[in-house]
Amino acid sequence: MPEVTVRVDGGIAVFCNPPNYPREYPSVTGFGSAVGVHPKAPLRDVNGVVGQVERELWKDGVVALGEIGLDRSVPEREWSRQEEMFVGLLELACPRRPVILHIRGQDTYSCEASALALRLMQKNVSPTQRIHLHCFTGTLDQVLSWSVGFPWCYFSISGLVARFDEVQKSAVRGIPADRLLVETNSPYLRVLSNKDNTPAYVGEVANAVAQIRKVGYCSVSLNADIDKYVHYGEIVCFMVGGMKCRLLTSYTRIPSTTLHIHGMKRRLLTPYARIPLITLGDKCA
Repeated sequence: MPEVTVRVDGGIAVFCNPPNYPREYPSVTGFGSAVGVHPKAPLRDVNGVVGQVERELWKDGVVALGEIGLDRSVPEREWSRQEEMFVGLLELACPRRPVILHIRGQDTYSCEASALALRLMQKNVSPTQRIHLHCFTGTLDQVLSWSVGFPWCYFSISGLVARFDEVQKSAVRGIPADRLLVETNSPYLRVLSNKDNTPAYVGEVANAVAQIRKVGYCSVSLNADIDKYVHYGEIVCFMVGGMKCRLLTSYTRIPSTTLHIHGMKRRLLTPYARIPLITLGDKCA
């Protein structure tokens, strides 16, 4: 059982493998979907894939583009394909539709990959684009660079935060309070544990972040008055010991999950679901 319990009031199911896109997207009240192409997906027909993603983005229930991005953990011969796919998918971006970015480099802080992703974003999308930097492990310089280039950029911290060095902790302290997200990246990256992760443990991530930011952690309580109508729409916000943050969890690799939504049991039938504590915004025009 998690040390800190949270209530899931809404969520985003992320579908980033085109061959496995569903015919219909989850229609549970409070939940929406994001559609993208994971950078490690072995797909080469950029025009065909971009066309497929574009069609999916206009389906009912789809509210975000992602995951997309760069992942340098694959052989170098694959890097140019990743960049071509990333740029192609950015043609589908628009400010009112959040883009979820997956950026992973060869170094601890993903400096080169982050810098390249930032340049490609600045060249191909509006500076008012809403961005969610998934599983951020970078530096304070990266926080500043992304924040200057994209004022609507959000930095999401996972369970890796418990292993952050001082460079990364400095970045966590430098993230503006109204641009901070925490996530579990389930079923991986549980805080200081090799056991399977679930969205139920997102409070542990928030606790670790609160300690780094030197704010007292007492409880995770609902505060619906903070910064409404940003990111995915009207966000359900939480206060962690005086620290404003948005609790965002990530992939749950389970065939079905029973969630307590506004006091009612609901079943979320998505095998790979990203479940952030948010409500949904408008579709992109």
